[in-house]
This record gives sequence, C-alpha cells and structure tokens, in this order.
Amino acid sequence: MPCIAAKELTFEVKGKVIVEDVSAELCGGLNVVLGPNGAGKTTLLRLFAGVLRPTQGSVLIDGAPPDKVRARISYVPAQLSLDPMTRVVDLAEAINYGKDGSWRKRLREYLSALGIEWAAERRFSTLSSGEQRLATIAAALSRGGDVIIADEPTEFLDVSNRAKVFALFRELVNKGALVIIATHDVRRAGQADRVLVLSRGVVTFAGQPGEGLVEALSKAYGVDVKTLLEA
Repeated sequence: MPCIAAKELTFEVKGKVIVEDVSAELCGGLNVVLGPNGAGKTTLLRLFAGVLRPTQGSVLIDGAPPDKVRARISYVPAQLSLDPMTRVVDLAEAINYGKDGSWRKRLREYLSALGIEWAAERRFSTLSSGEQRLATIAAALSRGGDVIIADEPTEFLDVSNRAKVFALFRELVNKGALVIIATHDVRRAGQADRVLVLSRGVVTFAGQPGEGLVEALSKAYGVDVKTLLEA
C-alpha cells in the first residue's frame, strides 16, 4: 500500500511559520486532517502533493519525493480558478496531459459514482457550486493515482453528496489507495482510519479515532466538540 512519510516538515512564508516540525507516516487507509481556519491544513496537503517545497524537512512517497511520482498523485485543491467556459472533460484532459486515453473511462465512472454522469460535456458555468465540486473531484480522480490528496472535498455539498464522496473514497481505499482529506467537519473523524489534528501548524494528535482525539480537537477549535462527534 502507498505510504507518505513526513520528517521534521516545516514551511515558512516571509519568516512566518505555517507548518512546523511535522513528522508522520500515513500508509494506506482514509486519513483525515482536522483543524480550524489557519491551522495549516491546506499547506500540509500541498506539501504532501508536491505543490509546495518544504523550508525544512522532507516528504517521501514510498521513498521518493512527490515530484518524482507525480503520476501516482490525484490532487483535489480547495479552490480552482477556471474559465467558466471550460468543460468538465477539458479539465480532466488538462489534468491527464501526456497520459494515455484511459482517463476518459475513469472520468465517466467517477462522474457516475458521484451522480453527475451527464456532466462530462457541460461547461462549469452551467453547473451549481456543488456540481462543480463533484466534477472537480471526478476530474482529479480520473488521473488514476493511488495517492489521493483532497482539500475540503465536501465544501458546497449537501448531506447526500457528502456521503457519495466519502463512499467513493472508501471504495478507493478498499482497492489499495492512500486517501488524505483535509476538512473542517469534525464529524468526519469517525469515518477515518487515522486522524491528524493541526493547531497553528503543529500536529497535536495523530492516530486512530479514540482516546485523546476529543481533547485535542476541543483544544484546537477552542470549543467542546464532544457533542458534535456524537451527532
């Protein structure tokens, strides 16, 4: 199964530390990164995906830097700026530039799994915010990577579509993929095989959902999250 290993990972911007001394190993499974706004979740996922280079420390995917195994990474950013006239299939084609045409079949399969099989030829300007999010996820997954890194994948989605997304991620995990998701929704902790809690760029919890998680989340968010986890 795929493994991401971070060692003493630090990222700074103009002297401001965004992610500090993160060491973690994530091997397969559904991994959820939780933390409040500004905790460093997006930056951490970008470091994992190779979009950013660390100021210090390292990230390795099965022993190789992310930029050496890009073909294995399917990355879903939190936000994507697109020409509104771009079609879903155009985005998928750009993501799969230089690869064989098998991505087209995968795109159809993932669009269907997310309930928008009709959207391949549609322009993003004709889709709702939720449909755009689903289409972006399907396009990213069409790359066929076994390392899936998704930043706030359920943003703009209703309860039904959130369930579809997590069911699809779980299916991919069952097929051997490593899935890493960043989210604000603490209730997703219960669906994870492993949870990382970030607070001000520092990992304050890493492990299976259970003892210690509620306390770490409550400290990170500054509120008692126990009732939310039980909802």
